[in-house]
Amino acid sequence: MRFMQLRHWLAKMIAEDGCCQSEAVSYLWADPDQEDVLDYFVTYFDLDTVRLDDVQAAADEMYQQTQAAIASDFPEEIQVWRCGDLVGDVTSVTTDKNVAIRGCASGYYGNVGATVGAYTVKRSDVLASIEHLWPAGDFVEGELLVRPNALRPMKESLLREYIRGLLAEAVLADVPDLDLPERPDTDPRRRSFDYSRKEHTPYRRAIKKAWNKYADRSYWQDPNEILVVHWLGKWSEKDSLHDYFAFDKIDKMIWEKALKAGVVSDEPQVDDSDDPSPYDEPSADWLSFYDDKDFYDSVVKQVGGFSSVKIPGINVPSRDELSCVGYPQPVDANELPRRPHFTFKKYRVTFASAEDAGTERLSRASPADKKRHAGSGLPKRPATNIELEKLPLDKGGVDVKSVVGEIVIDNWIIDTFYGYKSDRAFAERLGIKFVSLK
Repeated sequence: MRFMQLRHWLAKMIAEDGCCQSEAVSYLWADPDQEDVLDYFVTYFDLDTVRLDDVQAAADEMYQQTQAAIASDFPEEIQVWRCGDLVGDVTSVTTDKNVAIRGCASGYYGNVGATVGAYTVKRSDVLASIEHLWPAGDFVEGELLVRPNALRPMKESLLREYIRGLLAEAVLADVPDLDLPERPDTDPRRRSFDYSRKEHTPYRRAIKKAWNKYADRSYWQDPNEILVVHWLGKWSEKDSLHDYFAFDKIDKMIWEKALKAGVVSDEPQVDDSDDPSPYDEPSADWLSFYDDKDFYDSVVKQVGGFSSVKIPGINVPSRDELSCVGYPQPVDANELPRRPHFTFKKYRVTFASAEDAGTERLSRASPADKKRHAGSGLPKRPATNIELEKLPLDKGGVDVKSVVGEIVIDNWIIDTFYGYKSDRAFAERLGIKFVSLK
């Protein structure tokens, strides 16, 4: 794979509607003697192959673009902050002190209560500035990628601070002087659930970006404060596990892994008949894989089961955003309504609304939408007629006796599936915990 292709994939991954996956970008500068860099990019982007000089070319190009972009915005020496220790070949820092403070308070960037360190770094040592390269993202974090040895600690270290002590705002409407574009004309009785209303996108994106700037992550990320639940079928007619994780996609991954491991063969069967238009049939293994259950089970077992392949939402984080609801604690998960639903072991809250926010529905995404967001995942943003008074930023804006109507999450992995008995076998094969609804 040549550099421009790799750069194209990176740009798609951190698309204008997505959250920056800076960990993947940082791998451009990882030490190949310490990290399996090539395997990382091949796996992460589902590529056939990638060469080390392609990765180096992408890193060089990104550095040059960053330096050109930040030349007029930053002094030669930049003050930055980071929550927790400096680790890895490349580390993430922020030019916004409050971002680091919120990260420490929530535990999102390390242990809850970790201290925030203050540093300076030369502008020429900045490898990538996320918001300069992808200025239209939903998240405003002032994030820079640098090598740890390029950071010079300041004499003082910031004591950890909690976001609740910093913010007086309870809902987004409380924030003074919000910088929002003009709200497009919208029929208040209708909401657009698809991705085709491009004239609405700037406003929808701006609302979500503003929420992320002012929201208290220490609250929204704390499962002891909010139980995040996705109800299967709430926003569609699909309430089966098979509707979320299609067999055909998993089977394709299993087949490709088995093929690479030499467990199966893709040698076509040659047609030796006298047919004037002979053709080669698929391999015998391929036909057996899809037609013979015993052969299929044997292949799956030999490659290590479903857990041996990367299934977004099951054993690797899903980048597609998902609409959920939030239950202020205390709540017993076993006492929720007896309908199919997921709880999660990992997730990041990217938006919250007291009521249904009318976000885009993944089922409405066209092939072009899916292709455009293939790297970053399909985003979900609020409808243009959303009321800012309905967008809580912290615990003070939440009615603890009610349900938070819509919480959007990304980077999610399912912990438990509460479903019908007919889904038990599939859930167990996927390796997720299952609780039967009686």
